[in-house]
Amino acid sequence: MAISKLWMTLPFLLMWAEGSWSKEIKYEDLAHSIRSNQKFKALTLSVESEREKTGFFTRSFVPELKVFAGQEEYNSDGLGNHSSSYYGIEARANIFNGMSDYWEEKRRKSQAELSEIQKKISYSEMVYEAKKSYLRLAEALKIKTELNESLSRLSRVFKKVRLKIKSGVISRSELTSLRLVQVEFEHKIKDLDGVIILNLARLKSLLSLPDLNINDIDDEALNLPPTQRRLPKKSLLEKKFKVKSDSFNLESKVLSGTELPSVDFLAKFGRQPFSEREFSEDSKREEWSAGFQLTWKIGAAWENSRQAQSSKLKAQASEALSGYSSSKAKYRIEALNQKRKSLRDSIVDLEGEISLNRNYYSQISSEYLRGVKSTSDLTSTFGQLLEIKRHRLDLLLQYHLAQAEIERVLGEF
Repeated sequence: MAISKLWMTLPFLLMWAEGSWSKEIKYEDLAHSIRSNQKFKALTLSVESEREKTGFFTRSFVPELKVFAGQEEYNSDGLGNHSSSYYGIEARANIFNGMSDYWEEKRRKSQAELSEIQKKISYSEMVYEAKKSYLRLAEALKIKTELNESLSRLSRVFKKVRLKIKSGVISRSELTSLRLVQVEFEHKIKDLDGVIILNLARLKSLLSLPDLNINDIDDEALNLPPTQRRLPKKSLLEKKFKVKSDSFNLESKVLSGTELPSVDFLAKFGRQPFSEREFSEDSKREEWSAGFQLTWKIGAAWENSRQAQSSKLKAQASEALSGYSSSKAKYRIEALNQKRKSLRDSIVDLEGEISLNRNYYSQISSEYLRGVKSTSDLTSTFGQLLEIKRHRLDLLLQYHLAQAEIERVLGEF
């Protein structure tokens, strides 16, 4: 009987476990989680599309084959009405084209590499935006928790103030003063709710998780991590412009190859139609021919030479932008590292200041209960402690955002 009851309750236990299972999204897992984003999938397909264009550097050397066959009716004054068939095969193979195919293959590989870097840039931007929304959510949740706890403390103070008013120790203005503080906290909570809704919606979109809610956010993400200095490396933009420069140089070589004559091998075998025969008695004669064809498109060669020069100039421009991006990223990362160091020092200092203010608030609370301090002293001290805590959270947010921006610039997570 006991076993039967256990089996009957097991499905309900499983349903409860499934409903209570947490799908908490960790801050450090955002870079991986965002790969389910449809935009990331589109970027991946775009890279694969560029790669599909590579691997065929002998494309123009593959022979072109032409097969023809037919039946014709014709009338000749000397031969009368006749019927004849014709057929044949023609082949053309390129032998030399100025190495255009070789450089075209190199250019296509460069384009595939450029597409990969562009994917990393877009991916880095999405991760950065996700981290920014996540951190702001964590900050808003922390502050909201502090405010709710503050409202709970105020409600306890309300009870004590009402007792003092009844006993005639203090006036009703003290109660009004507390009520004003309470209203201020309630307004701040409403403002925070707006921040939470906005950033949660952004995070849902970036992670493609429509069921994400605030319970899935780890508000401990704003904790101060161990000291870590990121050294300047090649930024994604520097890599992008360097590859673009290479691509334009290769495009120039492709165009330069077309300035030279192309050489093709031609071969032909078959029976010609009547209209192409030299003598009527050749109706059953099969012919073959083979040779070389030299083609030099002078007008196109001149135009391509100008296009090649244009591509060289574009390559030089991209090379200059690569150098500019390198120096810009270097100084930006150095500035962000310095900012993180300054913020860390301020956060550590604030932790000591928060401890002092917490002790001071405890003293004021004790003196308030003994009637030594007024309600305004109590609320002022409490407001100061709350503001210092909020300032520390803001500094932690700025610290993590600086770290996230370094990761975005370098494309390293």
